[in-house]
Amino acid sequence: MTGCRHHAHDILPRRARLKSGHEVEIRPVEERDGALIRDGFAHLSDQSRFMRFLATRGALSDAELARLTDAGDDDSLALGAVTQPDTTPVGLARFIRLDPAGPDAEMALTVVDAFQGQGAGRVLLETLAQAARGCGVTAFIALVHRDNHAMLGLLHSYGAVVEQGMAVDLELRLPLSSVPAI
Repeated sequence: MTGCRHHAHDILPRRARLKSGHEVEIRPVEERDGALIRDGFAHLSDQSRFMRFLATRGALSDAELARLTDAGDDDSLALGAVTQPDTTPVGLARFIRLDPAGPDAEMALTVVDAFQGQGAGRVLLETLAQAARGCGVTAFIALVHRDNHAMLGLLHSYGAVVEQGMAVDLELRLPLSSVPAI
């Protein structure tokens, strides 16, 4: 095993307790997780889908699901969080390096509505950042809808700054040195 998945296995699986008391396990997404991802996506409200994808969305296509469950390489990694012991989908976080030789990666994070506000986003972000640092990534770039106050608050709490503002979304840069190690 090489690359980012190798570094992720150094810290994963990781368990954490949410504010609700639910115990969650965070681990790399695998091909076998397709049904869990579809289930989690089905439990996102229209508003949550809009905030994540910056557009109205229906179900995930087979091609999108295949990209999410791809084992990854040195340039990307997806992590999923599920409750324990019943494996209810909680959230998904992913980064994709913008340039194979560069230190920046685009990141995205989604938390199922029932688990929003419980610390799942924070646990996923910290875990993703730890794995990304092990792969040589030094900053995340995130496109966030300007009305997604929860995500903006989370990123700002770690020192993210707006690099570019557009009509609907903001591009933020988060130095991974400002995210605590797990």
